[in-house]
Amino acid sequence: MTTAAVLLAIACAAMALLLLREVLRGRAFRAAAREREATFDLLTRHSADVVSRIDAQGRRVYLAPSAERLFGRAVEEVLAEPMLEQAVPEDRPQVEAALMRLRAGERQVRVTYRIHHPDGRPVWIEASGFPVIDEADGQYEGAVVIARDVTERKLAEEQLTRLARTDALTALANRRHFDETLAGEWRRMQREGAPLSLILLDVDRFKLFNDRYGHPTGDDCLRRIAAAIALHARRPADLAARHGGEEFAVLLPNTPAEGAAGIAERIRGAIEALGLPHDANPPTGVVTVSLGIACAKPAAAGSMAEALVAAADGALYEAKRMGRNRLRLATSIPPPPMPPPVPVEEEARLRALVEFDRAGAMQMGDEELERIARLAAALLGTPIALVSLVGRDRQRFVAAHGLDSAGTSRDASFCAHLLASTEEALVVPDAALDARFAGNPLVTGAPGIRFYAGAPLICPRTGHRLGALCSIDQVPRPPLTPAQQAVLRDLAAMAMATLERRRAVAEALLA
Repeated sequence: MTTAAVLLAIACAAMALLLLREVLRGRAFRAAAREREATFDLLTRHSADVVSRIDAQGRRVYLAPSAERLFGRAVEEVLAEPMLEQAVPEDRPQVEAALMRLRAGERQVRVTYRIHHPDGRPVWIEASGFPVIDEADGQYEGAVVIARDVTERKLAEEQLTRLARTDALTALANRRHFDETLAGEWRRMQREGAPLSLILLDVDRFKLFNDRYGHPTGDDCLRRIAAAIALHARRPADLAARHGGEEFAVLLPNTPAEGAAGIAERIRGAIEALGLPHDANPPTGVVTVSLGIACAKPAAAGSMAEALVAAADGALYEAKRMGRNRLRLATSIPPPPMPPPVPVEEEARLRALVEFDRAGAMQMGDEELERIARLAAALLGTPIALVSLVGRDRQRFVAAHGLDSAGTSRDASFCAHLLASTEEALVVPDAALDARFAGNPLVTGAPGIRFYAGAPLICPRTGHRLGALCSIDQVPRPPLTPAQQAVLRDLAAMAMATLERRRAVAEALLA
């Protein structure tokens, strides 16, 4: 064999070896690729997260096998549909906005939206998107999206939200939920030019009911009343709420006054028909309610939702004054009352008030306080005198002469104007001519206050003003003389001393 032939044979052998090595290397690469693909498929098939790839137009071009659990359908079927159409219609705008933010260059976006599962239930998805950029020209090529099912978490969050907005005793909406809904519906009715009606109702002589039958029976009574109210607030936008204590509210969007009056009468009749015994509520001898109704078409400007509440509250007082177990319709919506100023140390003042509440000093029925109220009316020559304590939202009457009521809202309270004041007395000769009170529902409606004179109840331990002793008339009167103001202050000090004794006795009994 010649040298050339030998060299050629060696070269062929070397090439064969190189080719064999490349074949073996290729097989190894393909085996590794298959192994990586199998591992990736295993991970994505069993992962709780669903990985997908979308192109620059927002179309899915890859979807992990685990998507079948999330969507409840085959991957091929899901890939065949546009991504946006899989979201429920209400959530599509936020999904589209997230895709636009990716195209605009954001490095990561997150969006939570709902899809419809084939079994009919909505599924909440939380998706995080990361842009894919062409390294050569920097152009957006699409995105990688990682999604997961967060339905259980969303349902838990919604349950917590419901609990935070629900009254624990009655299962109706609580005061916070009512206030939020009233503000939202006021704005909506303002845009639509539609009427908004409100019913406020209060259980007649409920304190006497609790005294006679006990608080557990009183709680059961409130639950049964709440259930009767809920039956008549059935439209999606209607809201039945516990407004505070034994007072309830029914908010009725898109409802004129006549319609609200009809609903109120059905509620009144349904509660009376429950036949819950109430010996201290003549003449029926059963639990009844009084109702106040107000209706307004929210104006474009200058009106407030609080005015609707004030009008309904005034109508409720009128229903009580006319004999209870009836309804009254407010004839007009007054301008909202000027809210009383809040004391600088309001939270400390409220903490001091809690001590009296725990001692039962904020309940009516103390004979000495009732005597002080009667004495104030007699000495100042007015038909009404009250001893009040002012809480965060409500003013409670702990003694009342000439007025059959347990309290009123703080916003409408005359006494609350003394809390942040340094005056020894507040005297309003004619409330209808005073800018602070001219639009007050207690002036424009029942009890029709025109004259008011009050002296603060000052806590001897903390120095906070907790309420007032006040004298009221339905006709204007001259200002008090210095001697009359001194009498009013002395009676207020006597009332505060009585409240302090009640608190101290209760505290000693609990010690």
